[in-house]
Amino acid sequence: DDAAPEPGYAYPWQALTDMNCTQRMGEATCTGAGVGLGKTLLSHMKSAHNITVHKEKVFSVLLEEPNRSTLYNIAGKIDGIPYHLPSAHERHREQYLETAYSLEGKLFLWESDGQAAHNRFDIEEIVKAIRYNAMEYGVRFVEIDNMTRLVDHLTSGEANEFINKWSSEIANLAAELDIHIGVYSHLNPPKGKDAKDHENGGEVFASQFTGSRGIMRAFPLLMSFERNKHAQGDLKSNSFIGCIKNRMFGGEDKFKTQYQSETGLLLQYEWAGDSL
Repeated sequence: DDAAPEPGYAYPWQALTDMNCTQRMGEATCTGAGVGLGKTLLSHMKSAHNITVHKEKVFSVLLEEPNRSTLYNIAGKIDGIPYHLPSAHERHREQYLETAYSLEGKLFLWESDGQAAHNRFDIEEIVKAIRYNAMEYGVRFVEIDNMTRLVDHLTSGEANEFINKWSSEIANLAAELDIHIGVYSHLNPPKGKDAKDHENGGEVFASQFTGSRGIMRAFPLLMSFERNKHAQGDLKSNSFIGCIKNRMFGGEDKFKTQYQSETGLLLQYEWAGDSL
């Protein structure tokens, strides 16, 4: 076979593309970060980018966020306006409504209300919905945030078994349907009494992903998001996005990003210094 390797779709951050870390069809990837650091923000950025730049349909399964908030946030990333903030939403309501309506048939949200509420955290139902949206509507990008939310009710051993099983199932599903599935995960605390917590800007390693054995085996590309939520003032907006496993192309590194509160965007940005 003399076919050239597929480069994949670019992420919203050029540095990831430069290290051959891209969104490839037929693959599932996983991004890990500490609690409350911004995993869902990454998903909003990717969904907006894939809809507007790549002209692709997205199925967004954000288990810790109401669908209405997801719509505020993804529309906000498209317009560079933080619609999730009441003051900004009120000021720009007409523009928000125009953008939100434009997402019909492009952004698909996992049901969270009414009769289907009991299925919200049922992975088998989520997989059925992925399959349906891919085959019925041509959805090619799926976001699942986060894997850990699906195992809250399980013991540690059961949770690892669950993640091992479903990491493999999700990877197989992406290959079968020739779609891209982006999964998000919490992290196990770093070991060692001098290790810095992830919430304080500690470095992320592949072995720290919840149920890490399954995730490391199943997903060919692992990414990290690092931020110090306890930093002083504006410094808490600084962060790193990293590619910590890249089975296909081997480009592994991290780069600086910053959350811009006036626009609600997470941008590649060269802030001063080298630590969070």
